[in-house]
Amino acid sequence: MSLYSLRCGVQPYAWGSTTLMAERFDWPVTGEPQAELWIGAHPKLTSEVLRDGHWVSLVDAISADPQTWLGSPAVARFGPTLPMLMKVLAIAEPLSLQTHPSPAQAVAGFAREDALGIDRFAPERSYRDDRAKPELICALTTMDTLCGFRALDECRSLFGAAGPSIAALGAQLASEDDLPRVVGSLLTADPVTQRALVDELLGSLNQLPWIVGSLVRQLATRYPDDVGVVVSLLLNHVTLEPGEAIFLPAGNMHAYLSGLGIEVMANSDNVLRGGLTPKHVDVPELLATLAPIAGPWGKAPSVSAGGVEQWTTPAAEVELARADVASFARPVTFQVSSGPTLFVVSDGAVVLTPADGSAMEFGAGDTAYGMPGLNLSVSGFGTVWRSSVNFDLAP
Repeated sequence: MSLYSLRCGVQPYAWGSTTLMAERFDWPVTGEPQAELWIGAHPKLTSEVLRDGHWVSLVDAISADPQTWLGSPAVARFGPTLPMLMKVLAIAEPLSLQTHPSPAQAVAGFAREDALGIDRFAPERSYRDDRAKPELICALTTMDTLCGFRALDECRSLFGAAGPSIAALGAQLASEDDLPRVVGSLLTADPVTQRALVDELLGSLNQLPWIVGSLVRQLATRYPDDVGVVVSLLLNHVTLEPGEAIFLPAGNMHAYLSGLGIEVMANSDNVLRGGLTPKHVDVPELLATLAPIAGPWGKAPSVSAGGVEQWTTPAAEVELARADVASFARPVTFQVSSGPTLFVVSDGAVVLTPADGSAMEFGAGDTAYGMPGLNLSVSGFGTVWRSSVNFDLAP
């Protein structure tokens, strides 16, 4: 076989929606958060694959025979692990302010925490694996995000209107290189000072643009003592409409605020948090990974052909494609990939037909694994998303 059904787990993080994913996929509403559907083979929450009538761990299946499950090109380039991880995010409350490490930072950080004897799944661990985590997210509903530093003049203007203490910090932003230092001054301030800065900002909302003030009020309602509310002024507020995407490279400070989206990333769970979260915050490591790049954050470009829309990125492990047979009205073919592929159906009902096998039916919320060399056509009435590897990019 070249196509296998998957059974995937859901992370119940506190920021997750109790209804967005359930309503989209016609799942039961349990009253508990359904934050992230994980599709892939990360040890923290691996999918299970249906083989010969039995569900087995995808991590175990790949570990037992990586050449077959991943293909020689993927093993040679990425090692004997699945290169990518796919998720569906259902966001009811803002996620933490965070960055992700570069490949070198991930290797060093993982080795350092291993040497310290920190359990790989301990809450205080920042590096759960030795891989970078570039990622792309594409909206299924309208999504609000914070992504990358605003242009310096915008940063100075907003800080200048936010109260005298905050304005004094804004005056220190002479160049992009000053951004990490100002962020560090805020995140390392003592708790009393942090609360005073948030109060100062809240007292100055009438001086800020309405949309900025509205976001500050939303964040401060949930995190009244967290100076990350002030840091949010420095970040671009990017709204994604359905079908729009953004790519986040290493060092990009960001936070997703609301909405439902498809996310694909390198197979990593390395997150350096700086605030707006009850989870482990590692300010020194966040500052060490922070990229001092300012300016508007553009949406990720895509190309469309034959009913398939595709987003490629500078990261070989991060490639996303969407086949919308609901609007194309005839079968759609995904290009053949020499590496592994992951699939999720976001709506409707589709039939996936490999060139070497029988047709398989999938409904909204269903997921699948494609073996290397899979040639696949999609028919029916719905939308299916594919995560794959771009071997055309140089290592």
